[in-house]
Amino acid sequence: MTVIVTSDCKRLISGSNDHTVKVWSLVNFEEEFTLRGHTGFVNRLLVIEDDKRVISGSADKTIKVWDLEKQEELYTLEGH
Repeated sequence: MTVIVTSDCKRLISGSNDHTVKVWSLVNFEEEFTLRGHTGFVNRLLVIEDDKRVISGSADKTIKVWDLEKQEELYTLEGH
């Protein structure tokens, strides 16, 4: 498992053995949404662009870029 907090400290983002990236509110301590697309455990996270995007790295040898506002995958880089 890996976790990261956004720069405004309002969200915690977790990557897990269940192949998902989850976004949690640190205001009300509830899950906001889940991002699905990896087929291996998520072991790296990085928040970019004023907390609007997150990059995830996985044991499935992919790196994904996610849009947190639209709650969707933007890009996949394969073969890492």
